[in-house]
Amino acid sequence: MQKKIFIVIIFLIITFSYSTEKRLIAKGDHNYPPYEFLDANGEPAGFNVEILQAISERMDIFLKIELGIWSSIRKELEMNKIDIITGMFYSPERDSLLDFSLPHSIVSHTIFVRKNSEIKKIADIKNKMVLVQKDDIMHDYALKHKLTNSLITVENPVDALQLLSAGEYDCALLANMQGHHLIKENKLNNVVSTKDNINPRKYCFAVQEGNFVLTSRLNEGLNIIKTDGTYDRVYKKWFDIKSEKNFKKYLRYVVIVLIALAFFFVLIFFWNLSLNNKVNEKTRELAFVNKQLQSDIEQRNLTEKKLLKAQNDWEIIFEAIGHPTLILDSELRVLKANRAALKLFDTNLNSLKGQFCNELFQISKSSDEGCFADELKAEKNNVHEIEVKFLNKTFLINCTPVKNETGKVEKIIHISTDITALKKTQKALQQKESLLNMTEDLTKFGGWEWDVKTRIMYWTEETYRIHGIDPKEVKNGSEALIHRSLNCYSPKDRQQVKTAFDKCVSSGIPYDLEFKIRNYQKEELWIRTSAKAIRERGKITKIFGNFGDITKMKKTQQELEKHRENLEEMVKERTASLEKKNEELKKFNDLFVGRELRIKELKDRIKILEKK
Repeated sequence: MQKKIFIVIIFLIITFSYSTEKRLIAKGDHNYPPYEFLDANGEPAGFNVEILQAISERMDIFLKIELGIWSSIRKELEMNKIDIITGMFYSPERDSLLDFSLPHSIVSHTIFVRKNSEIKKIADIKNKMVLVQKDDIMHDYALKHKLTNSLITVENPVDALQLLSAGEYDCALLANMQGHHLIKENKLNNVVSTKDNINPRKYCFAVQEGNFVLTSRLNEGLNIIKTDGTYDRVYKKWFDIKSEKNFKKYLRYVVIVLIALAFFFVLIFFWNLSLNNKVNEKTRELAFVNKQLQSDIEQRNLTEKKLLKAQNDWEIIFEAIGHPTLILDSELRVLKANRAALKLFDTNLNSLKGQFCNELFQISKSSDEGCFADELKAEKNNVHEIEVKFLNKTFLINCTPVKNETGKVEKIIHISTDITALKKTQKALQQKESLLNMTEDLTKFGGWEWDVKTRIMYWTEETYRIHGIDPKEVKNGSEALIHRSLNCYSPKDRQQVKTAFDKCVSSGIPYDLEFKIRNYQKEELWIRTSAKAIRERGKITKIFGNFGDITKMKKTQQELEKHRENLEEMVKERTASLEKKNEELKKFNDLFVGRELRIKELKDRIKILEKK
């Protein structure tokens, strides 16, 4: 959103600061008579050319008119390589890409066919081979309304009519008056027009989208030449030629008839009648022109309102920008400041105007961090950024030069963004990353992450170390990290770990495995690798895992196992010795017990004998 606002600001500043006159380039079709074409000397001629020349004289527009291939000219205006197209039919679709003046002509189009053709109306051209001028309004019209599946494009109307006359294709969609002019001029006697006219179209000057100033000047000049009679003279020159020739021919016939038949008064009557018809026709034309003039004035007023609205919209957008924003001149002096900037500096616009931006932010032009005024004025097409400490905060200052048509810097857009919170967050992240690296170094366990959708693999520093790979050699985000890791396993273990990884990605089955690997530094290590799937809305999106060096632990386990086996052997030997000693003790005990029993028996007998 900020980028869009920034672009709008630059565009509006360029539009409203456009004050110096430059030579404008106007282009038109080199073969579109009688509106525009190259004459016998190769010079631009035609109704459109003379109307635009008259406007440029009235409005003091420094103008150069060139004619060329129509399809390329239309693209040149859309790419801002030229300023004006001398004649272009208006349509809402074209209006979304370009801006149009008031119409300088109203032109109707029709269908041209060979004599005795079955095509009579627009509905008859379905599935017919139809000729149109490439990128002309009829080309757009046929595509939009899907008139036929067989549309043949040519470079100019003359080619279309000549192909049609030669028996190729079925019909052509062209301007009515222009088509008849070309038929007569090229003697294409087998080509005629149907009576099914397509709706009249506005024929206008076209300019670059958003160039309200140039559009307004063209409209004003058009109104002037219509008022002072210039428009009528040019129109009569290019479109009333046939009427004048017929009139002279008619007069010659009148004289012959008067001399031959002496019907002077009858012929005078008809002559007056014809003259009255012409007066009435001219009266209707003047009424139409007057109505058109009123419409043009209303259109001009509407355009002026749009310009005022655009200026007001620019002011609203400029003030609504949440970041302190300044407009500077080429010497970095403040011309304008928005509400956020005035709040930052705690002042008003009058106090701020004329101050240097580096002084406002307390930056020395000679300091290492400081002002890039020289770079901005070096006419390089760059946007410059620096970080500045100001009012116990950190600001990211973005400066974009606005240049005139010669490439000279006229203004600079200066936007200051408070990144204090961002810098604190970055510092906290750096501390956490440092802590993570220390923890991994102590535990010898690294981490990894796999993005299922983008197929991007990310390793921590410890994971790189265990594999013996330099992060500069294979950067994070490369799918090659997976293949590098698998190459460290034996063929048998490689298949096992790949199968476990694939199951985790496809089904979310976690794994925790131990393997012996040989890394890229030729070290033989025992590792432990584990993984777990992360789901979002029921779908597996990422795989997180650990990758640890357990070589020391394995060696300790092996030593403990060896000690356990030694202890078990010693216990066995000790048990056998004890069993042998116990057997000997048992024998001795049996002898001792037998002896005691015999002694007791003797004592009992002695007692009996004593009693006797």
